[in-house]
Amino acid sequence: MRLGRFFFKIAAWWLLVSAAAHSVQHYLFYIDESRFTAERLEIARRMQALVADPVLDGSLWRMLQAFSLSFGLFLLFAGVSSLVLLRGRPSGALLQRMARFNSVFWGGAFIIVFLVHPVIQPLVIAGAACLLFAASRISLSGKRVMATPGGGLDVDTEPTDEEYLSEDEEDLEDMVDVSAEELSGEETS
Repeated sequence: MRLGRFFFKIAAWWLLVSAAAHSVQHYLFYIDESRFTAERLEIARRMQALVADPVLDGSLWRMLQAFSLSFGLFLLFAGVSSLVLLRGRPSGALLQRMARFNSVFWGGAFIIVFLVHPVIQPLVIAGAACLLFAASRISLSGKRVMATPGGGLDVDTEPTDEEYLSEDEEDLEDMVDVSAEELSGEETS
């Protein structure tokens, strides 16, 4: 269970780091015009002159800025909400469902972006998030997946919580018995 929580936490932090990196890119690409080349400044001016939405009087440049900012805020929300969920010490079953939901969501996002607009940044973000949440889901499921010599995968079930508890109780009983034997042995000597 700890490994599943670890992967979930890493996935959440991955989303937060991605949000921070995207925010820096957003600033450098859209806000800091002092870094623009002459060609890029001309492209920005043309996009600002092109009205994409006459109702809202929004230029194409403003719409791109808004979508970029929205993507960064979404990454921030996804990372923070995952960390808040972990902080509340959710049950393994809830965390497992959330890991499955996130892995399916980010996997779907990866596929859609790959098919429609294959740009490296969202592909890396979504792909890594999908894999980390999937690793969390597999770890939380109590199953170990191992590669076999023939190149296949073998799924083995880990002991349940009850089995772990019964093993701990047996170990504790053995320790108590040994301690009692040692005490009785010391008294007779």
